[in-house]
Amino acid sequence: MDVWLQILLFSLGISIFSQLLNKLMKIDPNTIKSTQSRLKQLYQELEMNRNSHEINISGGNSPRSNQEINQELFELTKKMTKEQLLPTCLRCGIFWVIYAILGFLYGQYTEGVIPFPMLFFGSGWVGAYFLFSLIFGFGFYGLQRLYRKITHREQNVISTEKPGLGTESRISWKDRLNAVKKELK
Repeated sequence: MDVWLQILLFSLGISIFSQLLNKLMKIDPNTIKSTQSRLKQLYQELEMNRNSHEINISGGNSPRSNQEINQELFELTKKMTKEQLLPTCLRCGIFWVIYAILGFLYGQYTEGVIPFPMLFFGSGWVGAYFLFSLIFGFGFYGLQRLYRKITHREQNVISTEKPGLGTESRISWKDRLNAVKKELK
């Protein structure tokens, strides 16, 4: 069997293994996006809170204190670290071991595995592995997107942790601040 075909099969197996690890470790892109969206909203709220103290807003609904917002930011960051960083570190360690095994098996093939050189990786086993991994990675991503569109599981991610933030989150903090300034005049 040709070396490029062996590397292609290794790359396919590693890509499938990566997808299985994502499922086993419950790394969900929608959860990641919603967490990042909520973090962005909290930072905007914190910035708006800082700016609102400068113009001395009185009356109406008082904004949450900076301490409350910082506490929620801390808890959300801790949760995000536990859910994302630790599984990512574990995966990284597993893939370094796999990469070392591939280097041991195919280390002598430094050129000529694929007919053209890959930028920064050459035409050897590293370039072939990188090329095939890109192809399979984008292929799996495309197939997942197609499946979600066909089954109507494609969703816009809006954080539901706090009620009422769905439509308000689309308004920038500057627009909100300007609206508050106009109300005060």
